Amino acid sequence: MNKKSVLRTVMMLLVVFLVMACPISSYAKNKTIGKSAKKLTLNVGDQYKLKIKNTKVKWSAKSTSVLTLSKTGSIKALKEGKAKISYKVGGKTKKITVTVKKKVESAESKPEAPSEEYVWLAATGNCYHSVNNCGRMNPSKARRVTLSYAQGQGYTRCSKCF
Repeated sequence: MNKKSVLRTVMMLLVVFLVMACPISSYAKNKTIGKSAKKLTLNVGDQYKLKIKNTKVKWSAKSTSVLTLSKTGSIKALKEGKAKISYKVGGKTKKITVTVKKKVESAESKPEAPSEEYVWLAATGNCYHSVNNCGRMNPSKARRVTLSYAQGQGYTRCSKCF
């Protein structure tokens, strides 16, 4: 799964959570708060749109170093921590606690064990290189992999840089 797909899935889950936790139709009909979500959890870098259908809402936030909040209810999670968002509808004020967690790294982006040796693979060819600018490859298209991965894929040592 690529990052866009993961982000899209997370956003859809958050929307489903918010819809299930907040009876939106009662807000639009009565313009009263009633039962509402009290908590929201996001990852650093996530963006989220708070919305109460067919109702004018005034949004405000404390701990703006953790997140940004626009006048229209758009949130961007900046760093790990907690923030309180207040919103006012029909003379009543409610609060939501937003928890921002560290972004979960995928297995692909985690660095390998420090004892592992790394080499460079060119976009084409069947050799691995000790440096990304050996002269026999384009450094802008080179990728860094572990030596064991390169050898397991059948790559051989470059005679120039090894």
